[in-house]
Amino acid sequence: MLGCTVCHEPLVGARAYCTRGRLLVVVALSEQSDCLPHLRGEAGGVPANIDDTLHVGAVNIHNAQLQRARAYVVNAGANLVQMNAKLWEAEANWRRARKPGALPGLGAHHYDQYKAGYREAQANVSVAEAGVEIGIAAVAQG
Repeated sequence: MLGCTVCHEPLVGARAYCTRGRLLVVVALSEQSDCLPHLRGEAGGVPANIDDTLHVGAVNIHNAQLQRARAYVVNAGANLVQMNAKLWEAEANWRRARKPGALPGLGAHHYDQYKAGYREAQANVSVAEAGVEIGIAAVAQG
């Protein structure tokens, strides 16, 4: 429970948030509140007395979010490996399709399919690389 450090009155409606490993307390009080000067650091007060269980809970949430971000990076990395393998396959098909006489009877439709498959695989690799970068950035912010 959040409470005034001077008069020990509970701060109704106060919320605590953990952001980047720091605990932030948000209090919405009217200007007429007796606790307002205390929360401003006047009259011997210091901003909000924080119950340890609330802080521990906020830290646990932060750690869980960081663990989730790390798992996302692992998943995104595996997706990138898979997309690179598909790109390799599409590139090989496209290379064969471009060689004159390599695939006898290859119609224009199939030729276009190999070309489109190669370009799609290139795009998928770019998206997978971006996913890894997003995950790494999320972990770095944690």
